[in-house]
Amino acid sequence: MQRLTGSRQYIVLFLFLFLVSACSMGRVLKHDAQARSKHTACVTCHRSIDPSSSGASLSFADNIDPSSICLDCHHYESNHHPVNAIPGKEYAKSSMRSFPLFEGQVRCLTCHQAHSDPGQNKLNEPTKLLRGGPYADLRELCFKCHYQETYAEINPHVMRTSDNNIRDVNGKPVCLLCHSEKPDPQGDPADVRFRADVAFLCWRCHASMMGTFMGKHFHVKPKRATRTALQRTEQERDIVLPLANDGMLTCSTCHNPHQQGIIVRVAAAAGADAPRRLRMSKEAICSACHRQ
Repeated sequence: MQRLTGSRQYIVLFLFLFLVSACSMGRVLKHDAQARSKHTACVTCHRSIDPSSSGASLSFADNIDPSSICLDCHHYESNHHPVNAIPGKEYAKSSMRSFPLFEGQVRCLTCHQAHSDPGQNKLNEPTKLLRGGPYADLRELCFKCHYQETYAEINPHVMRTSDNNIRDVNGKPVCLLCHSEKPDPQGDPADVRFRADVAFLCWRCHASMMGTFMGKHFHVKPKRATRTALQRTEQERDIVLPLANDGMLTCSTCHNPHQQGIIVRVAAAAGADAPRRLRMSKEAICSACHRQ
């Protein structure tokens, strides 16, 4: 058998590591289907798939934070409440007693359950993994810890004062409720920075869409024909229907969250203060991508 030397060894090693990574990724991608069938995904956290066996205990030491296992699959940190945070006086609220801390800090399992509610088959259905849920309005969960009186009157869509200045919220520009830094109205839109994924920012106040519409129109990459139709609409109507940075559809593709007069560029300003903040009328918005 001929022995591999030099660059061939590196090529074989690379292919081996690639295949191992692909297999590992396949396990994660199959997680949903496994969890709904024979519970083989239980071994991600447990030593056994049999809940009655002695090996059903968690597969990590008692002194290890169980939230650390969550991060093996869930990496979208910017889309979630900050973790490893030490709560303030809000945690003294009686409603917070069912939201555990870990080493005195907020972790993944402070707000999330590891399993669905009894009798539910969809292990990964988001509304079933929030403690105390499901919630019709996600703010209900937030107010389990945060005082509602502090936030209930805050409307990030009202951005100007009566004398046309940028409104302050808790001593900071209202822009910073959604943006990590105040955007330059004259700057490049590509330089705009958000505190989290656009949809997560919206979900702080707005319940997510329900039914099949959500699955077909949210966080999906438009097909080539759909993308072509969208771009054609932008050119014909002198309008901007922005996709997320990863090329996916998001809330702000169809809705403009800004108050009229905030966005300087006319095409991008469409929909400001319009009914439901739609960038086009409700009769026309669908045809922006779906042309007959």
